Amino acid sequence: MRHSVIHSNSPLIKILFSAVSLALSLLVFFEVAFAQALGTRKLPANLPTSEEEPPSLTKLAPSEAARGNDLYCAGFINANPSPNRFQIVGAEEENTRPHLAQGDVVYLNAGRSQGVEPNMLFSIVRPLGYFRTPFKGGAEKRLLGLYTQELGLLRVIAVQETTATARIIFSCSDIQLGDLLRAFEERRAPATDISQPLPRYAPPSGKKQGRIVLERNQKEMISPRDIVYIDLGAESGVRVGDRFTIFRRYPDDAKSVRFNDDNVIIRQSRDFQSDTFKGGPFSNDHPYEERQKVKNNRPPIPRKVVGELVVISVQGRSATAVVTRTTQEVHPGDWVELQ
Repeated sequence: MRHSVIHSNSPLIKILFSAVSLALSLLVFFEVAFAQALGTRKLPANLPTSEEEPPSLTKLAPSEAARGNDLYCAGFINANPSPNRFQIVGAEEENTRPHLAQGDVVYLNAGRSQGVEPNMLFSIVRPLGYFRTPFKGGAEKRLLGLYTQELGLLRVIAVQETTATARIIFSCSDIQLGDLLRAFEERRAPATDISQPLPRYAPPSGKKQGRIVLERNQKEMISPRDIVYIDLGAESGVRVGDRFTIFRRYPDDAKSVRFNDDNVIIRQSRDFQSDTFKGGPFSNDHPYEERQKVKNNRPPIPRKVVGELVVISVQGRSATAVVTRTTQEVHPGDWVELQ
């Protein structure tokens, strides 16, 4: 029986070897080209980095969105303020204590003839002036209402014909002669669920959008548990318990930080260099394309989610809310969107 032997220098072997080599070369080429075009999905083992999950978000809010001081001393911006006729006009220790607090006895300018009765509760308020938002156009749209602080709570303990005696039973700020009274209204704090992570990269809900216009203490850096006011209220259908996502339409939307010098020097300094060893003609800091040019030519990028808030009281054109959690500092002017 005769066996056929194909020698290594056979034309058939050479053709097969060339075909296999060409196929492997094309495979490597297309793999490299594809990786350069779209990027690979797996990090090489020798790259000293990892893709661990980012640290968990700040979770400082309790199961109730607000309590005590935050709930009854949150303040509000009232679009249709009613006239306040009841006022603190005196105090038991007014000659030695200009500032009043919990436990102090005060005198009111209203009594039996004005319908005041023992054990009545009143909220202590201090209107500070009308607030106009800088984020809306037109005088009518800009005016949100009368910004009013809430300072505490008092109970009437004795009634005279035209005056009444009361005791401050709760205070969250200093109280003074001249502060006004409002009928006390019980508030229920909405529950807030922070067991699930904040959807930082979820698409917009497409619902109502507004702005944070003011923080209770007029701070510029807002954190969890801070009280803020938004320019959406009952006229926009906002209700107590509504949750809003705090976001920026692009990373530097709030313009809280600005780079004064975005242009990077293209070439290194020519001073104090060696005549022989001049180094290379390249700058390590020079970008391929100028920063602002890239930003001007880029397509719309996703919004940046920076936190969440819950509404605790609603007025006509505004609402009072508590910030429940944040991914970084929040600022007046940041956008909010109903979840």
